[in-house]
Amino acid sequence: MSNDTPVGFPTRRDFVRTAIASAGLLAAGGVRVLGAPRPPPPGTRNPLNIPPIVSPSNFDLSAAPATVPLGGGKYSSALAYNTLFPGPTFLASTGNTASVTLTNGLSEGTTVHWHGMVVPRAADGHPQDLVAPGGNYLYQFPIIQRACLNWYHPHPHMMTGEQVNLGLAGAFIVRDTEEAGLGLPSGAYEVPLIIRDANFDKSGNLIYNPKTTGFVGQYSLVNGTLDAKLDVDTALYRFRVLNGSNARIFRLALSNGAPFHLIGNDGGLLASSVSVSPIELSPAERLDLLVDFRGLPVGTKVRDEQDQRPAVRHQPHRLPGSDTSNRTLALHNQRERPAPRPRPRRLLPGPVAERRPGNRLPVGAGVEGHRSPPGF
Repeated sequence: MSNDTPVGFPTRRDFVRTAIASAGLLAAGGVRVLGAPRPPPPGTRNPLNIPPIVSPSNFDLSAAPATVPLGGGKYSSALAYNTLFPGPTFLASTGNTASVTLTNGLSEGTTVHWHGMVVPRAADGHPQDLVAPGGNYLYQFPIIQRACLNWYHPHPHMMTGEQVNLGLAGAFIVRDTEEAGLGLPSGAYEVPLIIRDANFDKSGNLIYNPKTTGFVGQYSLVNGTLDAKLDVDTALYRFRVLNGSNARIFRLALSNGAPFHLIGNDGGLLASSVSVSPIELSPAERLDLLVDFRGLPVGTKVRDEQDQRPAVRHQPHRLPGSDTSNRTLALHNQRERPAPRPRPRRLLPGPVAERRPGNRLPVGAGVEGHRSPPGF
């Protein structure tokens, strides 16, 4: 992605406990810089950070420098929304109205672009609508599209890639009644995963050092966490995945050979689920995946492994100096617990959603994400 193109969840009640746990991780250990990340000792993993869920209704969003935790006692300077890395996850339903006021605490101009959202021009965060340092701007728009995973990030001219790379990005989830009737995993069984690459200076701080072909980092972060792990139950999980990199393509697979069940992408739910492994994820692309842990014994460890490719070359690239197993996320089956009882609909395999031609809401615009509804 060039400099001009950068870079969970049913109800807020379902995620209260997860959000509280995330806040505890963010607060732990104080603010300090402990040096550049190094390959972890074998078996060392850091608990996955999950950003808190917020409503976009009358929400105050700040963009400012911050010191953020990376896991394992390591901290980095960053640019952050509301001091969070990634920023808070917005959750809204079709028919709601978003009203978000940005306050720019940076030393340079910025905007907020709602990537994949169908918004009027005045709310799209165009470079010509730059918000000066110390200024603020009200982004207001109706939610008029079907359920999907989108995201938000800056879009200032010639500064987009850098501001996103240094931390300014977050997820935006849209729900609708069609999705609600499918009995998909929810609460702690629905997990957002913002995957991206990063580089650090000798002090352990994020740096943006692109080449003529774009930025390609040597380390992987999941939800801002280095060497992340997630303890899972013997249950069906829904992973909402975003590639938040500038130019890195991720090729994802599970270490035990199990498939991902793809049920949605940038525009929302697919007509039917598709079993796939491995799967490639381009910059700014989103995936809606189901992973089934119900047949695994307690104590099983599964890795989400990565084959990372610079977007401009499409060649495998293993990160120098990183964990040699190239693990994006370690999944540890810790507890024997059945999944929440699904509604009577077979999800694997089979139809995910019924489509009625001629009665569809507009969908997001995919990777580029620049779309305004007719009449705006």
